Amino acid sequence: MAGRLLAPVDPAELTKRANKVVVIGDIHGNNGAILKAAKDNPGSTLIQLGDFGIGFQIHEEEELYQLDRLNKVLTQKDCMLWVIRGNHDDPAYWKEKNPMMSNIKMIPDHTTRVIGGKSIHMIGGGVSIDRRLRTEGISYWAGEKMTVPINPQPLEVDVLITHTGPGNKYISDKLYDLGDWLKKDEKLQADLWEEAAMVEDLRERITAPLHVCGHFHKSATVKTKVDTIKFLNINETLTL
Repeated sequence: MAGRLLAPVDPAELTKRANKVVVIGDIHGNNGAILKAAKDNPGSTLIQLGDFGIGFQIHEEEELYQLDRLNKVLTQKDCMLWVIRGNHDDPAYWKEKNPMMSNIKMIPDHTTRVIGGKSIHMIGGGVSIDRRLRTEGISYWAGEKMTVPINPQPLEVDVLITHTGPGNKYISDKLYDLGDWLKKDEKLQADLWEEAAMVEDLRERITAPLHVCGHFHKSATVKTKVDTIKFLNINETLTL
């Protein structure tokens, strides 16, 4: 498409795995869907699109122990797991607390990777509507929101994967009434409007025939004039 740039990819980030890619919805600390996907798809790359549920353990050692157990199973099945940051994840595990596991990779926001001949762009983050009922630093993190790249450029990729998505535009009226949440959190409405605007902006900037997201705990497929949007429910999987 004229005027569009193919998403730049560092050669070091390329993978030669000519295998299938399985995207997994929110899991909230329950690895069952990941274990099943690895069992059913040995040798594949799994992409968990956020709300991995990392950071909720009181002791970091327990968090790392659980990750190590999962990493061992993934290694046995020759599967790689890429994890995108969700709103119910401690952002520190994508920075200074990165566990650096052999078969579990915490994918930074605005990362593009190529696998099986497909370019995939990944962006994490989202707003928790129940954040006022949570404890900051334990079950809620102020850095949960979607971020904007320092120098946003038009991109053209095969698949866009985000944690949140255009749910407010296509499916939110079928999910929940925000009335009570808005009464408890005076800043929530503004933050949700900001998030919706950011999602629309990135969808204008990034051309992709398929957009996969989670966050809304709803399974839905929406076909627009320019792409297909797939909303994954909790533990739902999608093979690309």
